[in-house]
Amino acid sequence: MSIALVVINISFEPLSGKLVALRGASLIPRIAAALASSLAYLTFCSLVGIEASLLPLLAGLSALSPNLSPLISSVVIGASLYLGGGLKMLLLFTPVLLLVVYKGLQSWHSALFLQLLSVFMLVSGGYAAALLGLLYALSSAEEPRAAAATGLVFSSQVFVLSGFLLPGDTWLCSLVRVPGGLAALLDKTPFDVVNVGQFYLALLEKLLKDPYMAASYTMLAASALLSALLAEEVGRVRSSIAAPLLLSVPALYGANTPLLELGRQVLTVAAASGLASLAATPGWHQPRRLSLSVKTPPPREKRKSAEDLLFEDLKPYTSLVLEECLKGKYSYLLLLGLSLEDERALRARILSVGKCAAKIVLFHEHGAIPQGLSPENTLVFYIPPLSLEEAVSLLSRLSGYPQEAIESLDSEFLNVLKYLDRTTLLEIAGKADKLIAGGSPAKRAFEKAISEASPKFTPEVAVLIEEITSLYPTIGFRRTPFRNF
Repeated sequence: MSIALVVINISFEPLSGKLVALRGASLIPRIAAALASSLAYLTFCSLVGIEASLLPLLAGLSALSPNLSPLISSVVIGASLYLGGGLKMLLLFTPVLLLVVYKGLQSWHSALFLQLLSVFMLVSGGYAAALLGLLYALSSAEEPRAAAATGLVFSSQVFVLSGFLLPGDTWLCSLVRVPGGLAALLDKTPFDVVNVGQFYLALLEKLLKDPYMAASYTMLAASALLSALLAEEVGRVRSSIAAPLLLSVPALYGANTPLLELGRQVLTVAAASGLASLAATPGWHQPRRLSLSVKTPPPREKRKSAEDLLFEDLKPYTSLVLEECLKGKYSYLLLLGLSLEDERALRARILSVGKCAAKIVLFHEHGAIPQGLSPENTLVFYIPPLSLEEAVSLLSRLSGYPQEAIESLDSEFLNVLKYLDRTTLLEIAGKADKLIAGGSPAKRAFEKAISEASPKFTPEVAVLIEEITSLYPTIGFRRTPFRNF
C-alpha cells in the first residue's frame, strides 16, 4: 500500500506545469514529473525485462518540462524497448505509449498517473482494488470528456500489458477479467511486424469469444465516465460507490467469486476512491475566507471588499489620476479597460475615493474615441490586463479558496484567466459558488465557470489599446505609470 500512497502524492500534484513555466519559482511540479515518470519507467522496464539505462535522461528532461513529461516518457520508454528488446517490443507497446501521449495533451499529471497505475495494477496483488479506487478518484475530478479518455486509456493499457505479462486469462481483484498468455506469439515467425499483428488479433479474438472479458473492458472504461458524470450531481465521494458497482457486474455473473468477497472488493475500491478524492486536492476542502453565495447575497461590507479587490493593484494610479484631475488641465478622463463592466466598476471606485473635475468617459460605451476628445484635453486611465499570477491571486481572494487550490485547475482552464477582465473573474467566483451550493465538486465548478467565460484581451484589443495610449497622455502602465506627458 506504500506504493499506492506514493502514487497519490505524485499524480495529483496540484500545481500546473504551465503555471510553473510562467512563475519559474516552484520546484514541486518539476520534482513530481521527474519522480512519477522515473518510477513508471523503472517499473515498466522491470516488468518487461529490459534495462532502464535512460533513467537519468528521462528524469532530467521531465523536470525541465513537466508539461511534456508524458511525451518524453513515451519516447524514452520506446527507445529502451528498441534497445533492449528489438523492433517487436517497440511495435508491441507503441499503441500504449501513444495513449499516454494522447492523455498528456489533456493533463500531464493525469497521463503520468495512468501510466503508473496500469503498471502497478499487474504487480500489486491484493492492493489492485485500492488502485482501482485511485482511478475513480482521478476520473471523478475530471470533465466527462477527459474522464472518458481516462477510462479508455487505462483499460487499454491494462489489457495490453496483461496479455503480454500474465501466463493466462484471470480476474484481477475478482472484479476485472483480463487476458494473458499472448507473449509466445511474438516469436512465432521471423517477422516482427507479423508477430505483433498476431498478438493484437489474438487479443481481439479473446475479447470477442469471452463475453466477461469484453464486458470487463467496457465497464472499466465506462465506469470512469460514470464517476465523472455522477460527481457533478451527487459529489465525488458518493460517485465512488456507483462506479465499482458498475464494474462488478461482469464479475457477479462470471467470476465464481463468493458474494461476500466480491462485496469486500467493491467496498475497497469505494473507500480508496473516497479517501484519495479528499487527499488529492486539499486546497478545495479548506475553510473558505469569503462567501460569494448567489442565493444569499453577502453583506454590503463583503460586496464592497470584493469590489475593492478588483482594482487593488491600481490604487497608486488612482491617486495620480485624482491629482491630475485637481490641476484642471484635462476636461475629460477616459477609462480604457478590457470591458465596459471593468470601466464602470473603476468609475464607481474613483468617485468613491475622491472628486474628479474632469468628465469621466467610458471607452466601451462608444467603441471609439468620442468626438471632442483630443490629446490636449483628455487623460486616459488605462486598466491593464492581469498576468496569470495576478489573476490566480485575485480569483483566490474573490472566491475565498486558497491560491494553491486555484492553481490545481487543469492548465487548459488556468491559462484562460490571464485573458479575462476583472469583473469576469468576480462572476466566475459567483458562478462557481452557485454550482458548489448545488452539489458540484469545487474544482469542477470553477472549471465549468471558466469554460463559460469569453476572453476579453484579444490581439485586436491589444492593437486598439496601443493606438490610443500612444497618442493620449496615459496613466496605468506597470513600468512607466506616465506615458505621453
